[in-house]
Amino acid sequence: MLSNERLSTYPQGDHLKLVSNYVWNMALSESFYPTLQTLEVVLRNAIHNRAKNYFKNDYWFDDQNIISHRNAIHDLQIAKQRLTEEGKLHEAQRIIAVLTFGFWNNLFNNCYEQTLWRPLIKDIFPHMPKRIRTRKYLSPRIHESRLWRNRVFHHEPIWHWQNLAQQHDQILEIISWVE
Repeated sequence: MLSNERLSTYPQGDHLKLVSNYVWNMALSESFYPTLQTLEVVLRNAIHNRAKNYFKNDYWFDDQNIISHRNAIHDLQIAKQRLTEEGKLHEAQRIIAVLTFGFWNNLFNNCYEQTLWRPLIKDIFPHMPKRIRTRKYLSPRIHESRLWRNRVFHHEPIWHWQNLAQQHDQILEIISWVE
């Protein structure tokens, strides 16, 4: 039931060993779920809570003076469409919960430097050392975390990565910086 393409990244040998390696990778990936889920939830909630207070609007994300990039606007439309299909109201907290980690990752792009990060970074990341508390410092780390999260959540092989502990520590550090 597993495709050859899926198994081709594992050391080839007897079938039992191949499947064992696949299952071991699955267990290894699952061990990172709590940390990755915590990052996603903590980050989105911190951004949303600080932004709604700063902009005095629970639906700050619908303001195209704040969220102006077409990809983010498209992500918002998809999230609302999903809620509609599920028969749910378009309440702010529901929209926030349905948005992908990619949406939140993209908020760390340069185009949001003035509208989001100048006014909000200190409140969103109060425990981050001042000397590095910049969107420019955070952006590649959030992006790398998202890529790693996607590998793990989409059942891609991570068993061969040499820096798993470093990846995990980096995510824990980001979480520790958030209020």
